[in-house]
Amino acid sequence: MQRALETQQNASRGSWTFDYTQDRLSAIMRCTHDRCLETADEYGSPGLPGGLRRLREATDRRRR
Repeated sequence: MQRALETQQNASRGSWTFDYTQDRLSAIMRCTHDRCLETADEYGSPGLPGGLRRLREATDRRRR
């Protein structure tokens, strides 16, 4: 995630302060977390652990 912010900063040919970068990263992480919870609720896995368990099981099956 941080690399993407660095790439964005370089592309804009600008300079970001540490605080600005931290704020952007925090906002991205909050949004990602919120979307994960919303998706988990939508698909019947409130709190996400069930969804993660199914993902892990599917990944394990693919490895075999």
